[in-house]
Amino acid sequence: MDDDFDTPSGAPEVTDVDLTSAASRKNAELAKTHAGAAPAMIRGLRDKFFADPTGKTLRDIPQDKRKSFMEQLEALK
Repeated sequence: MDDDFDTPSGAPEVTDVDLTSAASRKNAELAKTHAGAAPAMIRGLRDKFFADPTGKTLRDIPQDKRKSFMEQLEALK
């Protein structure tokens, strides 16, 4: 681990912008087949990353779990 960062050495950080951009793209993709259910699908995935998801947003996902979120987001169909 780097002293100044919470990410393993050499692992790129997943930024807030990365998360929101990916979620927006996936929302548009899912909306084609799931219509109004697309945002709920993404929120449901986001909520899996918190013991209590009340009031949480994508930017609240811990850095060490963001890569997993991005992989699971991409897998949503």
